[in-house]
Amino acid sequence: MPPTTSGCACALVDPQAAEALRRRLDDCGYLDTGRRAFRAESGAVALPLTAAGEAYAVQHGELSLAFLPPPTTDRRTSDKRQRMHGRCVAALESSGLPRADAARLFPVQSLPSKWEKLGDVALFAPRGMFESGSGAAEALAALAPAARESLLAALAAEAGAARLGVQGRIGQVEEALHRKSGARLVWPPGAGGWVSFKENGVLYGLDVCRSMFSSGNGTEKARVGSFPCAGETVVDLYAGIGYFTLPYLVHAGAAHVHACEWDEDALAALSRNVAANGVERRCTVHAGDNVQAAATLAGVAHRVNLGLIPSSEAGWPVAVAVLLPEGGTLHVHACVGAGASEEDAWGRALLARLEALAAGMGRRGWAARLLHLERVKSYAPRLNHVVADVRLAPVRVA
Repeated sequence: MPPTTSGCACALVDPQAAEALRRRLDDCGYLDTGRRAFRAESGAVALPLTAAGEAYAVQHGELSLAFLPPPTTDRRTSDKRQRMHGRCVAALESSGLPRADAARLFPVQSLPSKWEKLGDVALFAPRGMFESGSGAAEALAALAPAARESLLAALAAEAGAARLGVQGRIGQVEEALHRKSGARLVWPPGAGGWVSFKENGVLYGLDVCRSMFSSGNGTEKARVGSFPCAGETVVDLYAGIGYFTLPYLVHAGAAHVHACEWDEDALAALSRNVAANGVERRCTVHAGDNVQAAATLAGVAHRVNLGLIPSSEAGWPVAVAVLLPEGGTLHVHACVGAGASEEDAWGRALLARLEALAAGMGRRGWAARLLHLERVKSYAPRLNHVVADVRLAPVRVA
């Protein structure tokens, strides 16, 4: 049973991993969105948990659970939500709905407490008034068109957005492989989902209703942009909309990038993004399965990017095949247990597998060496998104 305490049940996490864990807890319904995260005395970020989140933490022991008094500044989040509530109630009242009815149908806790901004689109979590089957969602659907328009316009004004959407849930294997988005736009009526925005000096565009964008990978995109790639040919497997393809071209100075992708929506965005950044002459987009691309790219790459999680293992044989005869560098993404022993075991298995693949392709005497292991973010409780930088080459030049 959970300890009896008057404090707030919180998951403690390193500040660098806090945002990623916050999103995961929220997706699972374990994050108490009525309270704000705060810095504990230890320096860790404290993420308030719901009763379900507390029970999960106690049962599984995968979260660093602590019971802490909420900070005195917790009122700020409440005040912001109250202001949003007042604005929404006023908007409904101006549309003819009695104020008391508006406040009853849409209580404070039914309103969004946070959102993700991509360009001018605010994406709300599927909670409260946007949660299918909830009382507030049914009330929203039953509003007269003018009242609904006024309510959503008020939400947009509070979020500083021109368009509103509701996030979907990503988790199915096929969706993950294609990086498909389950988001839908809810306002204004008939609005399209294409957005454009800059991150780390790179212009990205995508249809938020068709493709995913992971803001949590920003540090890895910046790291890719810092690689010394002048004169190099890079093969980017699982290129998506250009998450890593573009930093290789815009910042790292790669001579040429072969971007491999099989999803039609991502391919359309990738082509537009390459052109928008003015790097189309240094990029070749390969549509279709990576195995097909390998036949035309064998032996061309100084460097290969394998940016798919939770595992890029299906692309390892392709990555080995496209390396130059003198070898090259692989950047292998994966989700790995958050302990040092788990990371070490995965790293050893990765190196052994890459050497075996090379030998099976007639590249005998090749050795794999781990250059660096980058911890990108927390992917789930006790599971990290990591990138292994590996040098794979004949022993004489390894």
